[in-house]
Amino acid sequence: MAQAVVQRACAKLRSSIGDEAVLRLNFTGDLQELLVALEVLQTVMEKTEMQLTRPSLAPVWFQEVRQAAYIIMDMVDELQDTRPPAATMVCMYGKSATRHLLGK
Repeated sequence: MAQAVVQRACAKLRSSIGDEAVLRLNFTGDLQELLVALEVLQTVMEKTEMQLTRPSLAPVWFQEVRQAAYIIMDMVDELQDTRPPAATMVCMYGKSATRHLLGK
């Protein structure tokens, strides 16, 4: 369960690293560092899980990593929500909607 959450957080980080809003805010390096850290934790979790005799014996820190992954996903969501609404509208509706929004 914890590994699946970490995997989702890694996927969300990968997709946000190239996001225009992230590039504009200059958070790319920070997100890449988070991604590397999560990937290392994921590898350690996989190796630890292979050595367990029962999944119910997973270390307590698995849950802490899972919680951290949820926090990272929330942070990425908030970061991506910083996109200007007009830019989102342009993508959805094209140039005519932009002119309408800008009053031109």
